[in-house]
Amino acid sequence: MADLITPALAVSNLVIRRGSSRVVSGVSFSVPRGGSLGIVGESGCGKSTILRAIAGINQDWDGSIEIMGRRMGHRRNLADRRTMQLVFQDPLAALNPAHTVDEALREPLVVHNMPNHEQRVMEALQTVGLPSSVRFRFPGQLSGGQRPASASRVRCWCSQSCCCWMSRPPLSMSRCRQRYSTCCPSCGATCSKPL
Repeated sequence: MADLITPALAVSNLVIRRGSSRVVSGVSFSVPRGGSLGIVGESGCGKSTILRAIAGINQDWDGSIEIMGRRMGHRRNLADRRTMQLVFQDPLAALNPAHTVDEALREPLVVHNMPNHEQRVMEALQTVGLPSSVRFRFPGQLSGGQRPASASRVRCWCSQSCCCWMSRPPLSMSRCRQRYSTCCPSCGATCSKPL
């Protein structure tokens, strides 16, 4: 029963520094399992900085970050990284122009030593509503609508991450998120900042 009460994400008194300056000060929030949170603010107020601290990219922070009831340290191990994915603002920048969509989707499967690459890639494409024809295309060959879906968003599903941190999710992500939550019952939180 306690497992259902434990939030997917709990941030308490988060302070983030850049050099000697505090760029985020005293931020606290929690997100229930299967829930979502939008962080709204002016450009440069620290929204993406908070996401980078949660994901373990920014390690210069104080406070408490708990994911699925487990307190996170400043460094993330491979198991921690598997449970979460950060979806960057620019989907084209998130994709290596020299790799096909297939290679981008297989990468987390190889890194995390997950089985059934072929099946997972095909299911992931189908889940987010992409035709199988995009699988062997390069990022430059994708439409503007296909890039965000094929970037980190499909990788979240493919690697069965529990939490997906999105920076500027497009409105069309509501469909993808519904499918993601349906296909992954252990889905945690989607922490995002609106357009």
